Amino acid sequence: MPQTKNLDQFEDLVSEFGSCLLSVYREIQDFGGSTARAMFYQIAQAIMKIPYSAIALKKVGIAILGSFLGLKNRNYLFVSLKMLCLISQKYSSEVSRHNSLIMKCVNDKDFSIKRLALEILLRTTDAENLREVCQLFFKELRKESNQRKAQEMASQCFELIQRSGSSRLEIVDLIFELFQALHANVNLTTAPLLHKFYVISTG
Repeated sequence: MPQTKNLDQFEDLVSEFGSCLLSVYREIQDFGGSTARAMFYQIAQAIMKIPYSAIALKKVGIAILGSFLGLKNRNYLFVSLKMLCLISQKYSSEVSRHNSLIMKCVNDKDFSIKRLALEILLRTTDAENLREVCQLFFKELRKESNQRKAQEMASQCFELIQRSGSSRLEIVDLIFELFQALHANVNLTTAPLLHKFYVISTG
């Protein structure tokens, strides 16, 4: 790690490098070249493994990984989620900026991708961003036509609310919103969730 007196100068230099790197990446990603993507994935991976670097550079690595979540390439999607999952607790606020894309992965047919996406959400959701993440769940629930998937997603959202560390009032309020979202799926069996809600409300 650099000496303390040179730390600010070092971080400024690293931040400038990170900004330049991200600008180059944004310029070339539109071309869709697999070679370029592979190279930048390796760069992002290397950035996240550096024992010390300015947060600005870490943000660049996370931004690159996050951009891969929108690709159709399954390999990039999986490896990016895996890397984001590994760093999600330490850099939760930066990773959570990609929650909208991560949320889409929750409904992926590939169980390994779905599991990683859920793990990221569980690691990065706290009392501060709980409502934002829940709104993503609610949005997906309202349009999910597959009852089994909707039931599973509702249970996951319920567990997320319970584990958030939010106030009791906030938890009850979000659970009510959860059931409002479920109302669109009239055939969905909500009895198990209603029982859990009763226990929380009266416990």
